Amino acid sequence: MASCRFGSPLHPNRSLDRSRSPLVEKQAIEACRRPTNETRPTAPLRRSAGNGDKEMSAELKTNEGSQIAENEAQLVTQRPSVDILENETEFLLLADMPAIDAKQLVVRLEKETLTLSGRSNIEGFAPVEYKRSFRVMKGLEPESVSAEYKQGVLAVHLPKPASSRPRRIQVQAG
Repeated sequence: MASCRFGSPLHPNRSLDRSRSPLVEKQAIEACRRPTNETRPTAPLRRSAGNGDKEMSAELKTNEGSQIAENEAQLVTQRPSVDILENETEFLLLADMPAIDAKQLVVRLEKETLTLSGRSNIEGFAPVEYKRSFRVMKGLEPESVSAEYKQGVLAVHLPKPASSRPRRIQVQAG
């Protein structure tokens, strides 16, 4: 019996039975020679990465990061995710707009369109602009709308007009 050994405590000795057919023996020998993920857990990663790290280093050295600086300066526009809640007196919009200075936030109501926008400028990251618009009910007074920004969430309170609020109607017995 011949045996193969990887020299690693992770692989036990594998023995080959000489009484097997040559094809089976050849497959067994190849299995012994083939590195497995047990001995090199990063082998698939290294193969898929190729020499990308060398290319990246060469790019940084030749261009001195100018391409990266250009990419960081590009503005990224996102639609913030929004939860809309309703009770008897108002609608409440909760918009996720992290990393924005409250002074950079704009809440605008024009006719029947409410627009939320803001821009974040964090050093070392690409600037992000958040913008999202909603159609709102007619008769909403701009002076009645209020907004507050806390821990990355913009809360916009939209009071319902008195005419659209539900009211209980008294039933007369006849």
